[in-house]
Amino acid sequence: MKLNFNLYISFVLIVSLVLMGGVAASDFNGADVGLLSTDCSFNHTEGVCDSELLSKTYSIDGGKFSDVQNVVDKAKSGDTIRLSGKFTASNGKSQIKIDKRLTITSASTATFDGKGVSGILNLKSDAKGTVISNLKFVNGYASVASAIYIDVKDITIKNCVFEDNRGSDNGGGAVATSWDQNTASGLTIRDSVFRRNVAPASSGAVAAFSTNFKIINCVFEDNAAFNNVGRTAYEGALQVGMSNTYGLVSGCTFKNNYVISDDKSKPSYGGATGIRTGTVMENCYFEGNHADKGGAIYFFSQGTVNNCKFVDNTATYGGAIYTDVIISNIQDCIFNDNSADYGGVIYATKGQLSVFNSNFDKCFGGNGGAVYSLNSELNIFNSNFTGNVADNGGAIHTNGEVNVFNSNFLDNGAGYGGAIFSNCEELEINNTIFKNNYALNGSAIYNNCILNIYESFFEDNKANSYNITSSNNAPVKKGEDLIITVKLLVGDNVVDAIYNQGNITIDDDMPKQSSLAINQEIVLILDNGTYIVKTNDEGIAEFTIDSSDLDIGNFTYFFMYIDSELYSGIDDNDTVEILENPAQKNVNSKNKNEDLLGSSDDNKISKSSKSKTKKYADLKDYLKSKGYSSFRDLIIDNSHKYSPYIDKDYNNLKEKYKDDKGIDDYL
Repeated sequence: MKLNFNLYISFVLIVSLVLMGGVAASDFNGADVGLLSTDCSFNHTEGVCDSELLSKTYSIDGGKFSDVQNVVDKAKSGDTIRLSGKFTASNGKSQIKIDKRLTITSASTATFDGKGVSGILNLKSDAKGTVISNLKFVNGYASVASAIYIDVKDITIKNCVFEDNRGSDNGGGAVATSWDQNTASGLTIRDSVFRRNVAPASSGAVAAFSTNFKIINCVFEDNAAFNNVGRTAYEGALQVGMSNTYGLVSGCTFKNNYVISDDKSKPSYGGATGIRTGTVMENCYFEGNHADKGGAIYFFSQGTVNNCKFVDNTATYGGAIYTDVIISNIQDCIFNDNSADYGGVIYATKGQLSVFNSNFDKCFGGNGGAVYSLNSELNIFNSNFTGNVADNGGAIHTNGEVNVFNSNFLDNGAGYGGAIFSNCEELEINNTIFKNNYALNGSAIYNNCILNIYESFFEDNKANSYNITSSNNAPVKKGEDLIITVKLLVGDNVVDAIYNQGNITIDDDMPKQSSLAINQEIVLILDNGTYIVKTNDEGIAEFTIDSSDLDIGNFTYFFMYIDSELYSGIDDNDTVEILENPAQKNVNSKNKNEDLLGSSDDNKISKSSKSKTKKYADLKDYLKSKGYSSFRDLIIDNSHKYSPYIDKDYNNLKEKYKDDKGIDDYL
């Protein structure tokens, strides 16, 4: 019986110990705190249970920051704190300090509200491996990192929202790591949202000063950094490390972030974020970001931007990207509607920039609609530039070394250099297409350097017509040949696509160079009809007109080049005098003219003409032969989609000739 009694007592003690472990602990704000896990993992070396893995979950439903601090103080490393409801700061010293590895989470996105007076979480050295998830952080206020300050390695933040947090003295309006890169290495932030966070100097939302960080699938919207503390402002949403960062930013959206500087001597950098040594930016979307330099991204040191899209970002230098580092790479990216004074998409100075497999569409720059390259080496591979516009260099403006391979330049426009303005050391173009680009000079390329072109194609690039002049042999006697010559000068002097002031070779040959328009139709309008002659190899159109059916006296004639796929329209006028010819008094001028020229429908060449002069009844008859009902229709058909020449020639002509008999009827 004694043995049985002892066994009974032992059994009761064991059961009691087990039950004591499951008794609820102190109630915090009316919530239960209890045992979560009864599993025990064993240390394979010592064969004993690791007590940290026997974790507890503490649940709290709303309250003050101090209530959460009490639970943190009670919890042990490995425990979970599950929150619900809203937690608020009481004063400026309410920040919650975490000094152990915890999981802090919520099933319903519990909210921390700093009330604009306090920081929220401070993770210290022993909190390594802490996970923070499914929480919302609002109205935090601190000198740095008003929502979460991290001074420990391997912290994970996921599925959280950060809104309206504000730093007062340094970067990281919402989240920041220690300045010591190694102390807080291994930070991961994923699937989180950052809105309207603000900080002085840098990183309106996140300052990831640490190495080996990961920012994945996050949204950064309407965050800002500003320089009211007398320091340079940069990276409106996210600061990526300092030096030797080796971090990853992947699948993130950056929208309407900006950096503000009211000190012209201290411009702002990187409206959304930046690149530092080893940083990889991939699969991200940038829209509406702004800074003085690099509307979306500023390269502080070498790194890579891969498979990202940039839309409507703006800056003074580099609407989307600014780089002045040794090596920077951009690959598989899309750029739409970005703009800047210099480099609508990219401003590159110093170092080497390489662009691979990227598309630049409808971007604008005062110089360089897509790219402005200053004293740098620029390499373009397998990329497309479409519909970009600038004062100079519709797609690219460069004064460094440039190499272009297997690319397309379509519908770009500028004052000088519709696709490329080159004032550089050397420009080499290989297997590239230039089509439908336009400019005053250099419809495709304006060149002031050594230019070598290999196996490339130029089609329908359009330059300005600079000058059209005429001379004649008047006065002539009625019935004699009236000879009028017209010369046309245009803004291309090589292959109807290039204005060259440097040294140029095309497929290792030196091309013929001339600003005279060759084989172009010139229109001459006289009282007795409209005449057409093409310019010869010297850019001259010579009209030989039988004056028999022209009235005696002085009259004005009009000559013009009508807007085409190659050159813009231009026109002018001059006067001639027809004298009385006694020998021709009895000749019926009208009948003679019909015999020599035939009807306008026959488009016959005058028998007395010494050049191929075609005559039409009037300008409308000529336009009809081309398939147009009006001069305006012809201009619009020959103008490019983004061409500034649509309506220019039409409106100028209509105003100039509005009082001249007959001509305005055809315009």
